[in-house]
Amino acid sequence: MKGLTLTEILVKRGTFPYFRMSAPERALWLTKVISGGSAAIIKTITGSAPLTLTNAVHHAIRSLTQTGKCTQSTTPTPDAPVDIVCNNGALRFSANMANVNEQTAKVGWYISAQGQELESPYNWIYNAYIPVEPNTKYTLSMSAPVYYVTISEYVGEGSGFYRRNAGTTGGNTSLTITTGTNTHYIRFGANLISTDITLADVLAINWMLNEGDTAIPYAPYVVGGVYADGTPETLTITDEDSNTQTASVVNLFAVGDYKDEQEIISGLVNRKIGLYVFTGTEEFIAGNYGWITEAVQNQAAGSYAAICTHFAGTASSPQSSNNGVRVYRTTGGVGRIYFAVNATYTTKEAFQAFLAAQYAAGNPVIVVYPLAEPYTEQTTAHALRTTEGTNTVSVTSNVDPVTLEVKYKAKAEAA
Repeated sequence: MKGLTLTEILVKRGTFPYFRMSAPERALWLTKVISGGSAAIIKTITGSAPLTLTNAVHHAIRSLTQTGKCTQSTTPTPDAPVDIVCNNGALRFSANMANVNEQTAKVGWYISAQGQELESPYNWIYNAYIPVEPNTKYTLSMSAPVYYVTISEYVGEGSGFYRRNAGTTGGNTSLTITTGTNTHYIRFGANLISTDITLADVLAINWMLNEGDTAIPYAPYVVGGVYADGTPETLTITDEDSNTQTASVVNLFAVGDYKDEQEIISGLVNRKIGLYVFTGTEEFIAGNYGWITEAVQNQAAGSYAAICTHFAGTASSPQSSNNGVRVYRTTGGVGRIYFAVNATYTTKEAFQAFLAAQYAAGNPVIVVYPLAEPYTEQTTAHALRTTEGTNTVSVTSNVDPVTLEVKYKAKAEAA
């Protein structure tokens, strides 16, 4: 037997008036039938989490946007830096250039003094080529002593083997080299315990490769260097029956009215905030009350009280705040960061040495500032839904409050 047509269905339901309705009336009528007798609307709720979504229908959430936030517990000074905290935790910097994982660890091989890759069950090689600068010191360190360790230098990526540098036999915890004049890449490898090893043995050791002649405390490899150290934020949708859906949220930052935004459903992030990590290699010029760098040129027009780990932000002329930092653009459009520190660091060289020492200690000066040109990036998308009735959107975050905007389908009575 053939299936019923829409007309036959309407006849059986006694809904002949349907055919006397205008097109808009028909659309409204069908919406009411589908949504249980009441028209569904798109409702927008904005505020601090948790948010209550009332009179929801069972439907995919249209959008769920979280804005960024940064906090500091006290005012920082050069001698008493203060963590910058975002939704996922305190900002940290990793100078680790080595990303040791299942893909980069080539177990059962070593690099000979002539640059050949040869088999050996005792050894492993870091398979990727790490970009470096010529005539520069680099230090490889390990969380456990290894029997033998080497660092090989290359002119090109995958070609132009130059030389292999080796540690002593037995008990190596670090190896420092100075790259050659034409060295642009390095790789390293090790004989762990002079017996057969596995990938698990390699990954059980923390491998740290950093610029400089001193091994600094281990930090995980991070693209871009900056990461959040805390309990990762969890965003949760809870319905009336206590059923939950969760989503992750990337690091989101803010300076004044400039705030990053992540639309959780699509995964699209609108970046309005930049971060700069000072190494001490930046060039500085003298200001009336401190030292100015033009190393950053993508800050927004205007003058801003930047958020900084070691200095107090000020949007006004920095002489009013010793040990303050101001991010601004000149009338000619030149981007500058002004540190009002000459009472503490009377010479440019002294200030550069301070920045370099903080960087080498793994606690660099970080400045958070508004961007001149926002950009977008794609992160993980999350398919979240409301169920009929009341739903709650809550977050577990390292900053409070967290601002959200939710667009969802609700019954017309919720208007």
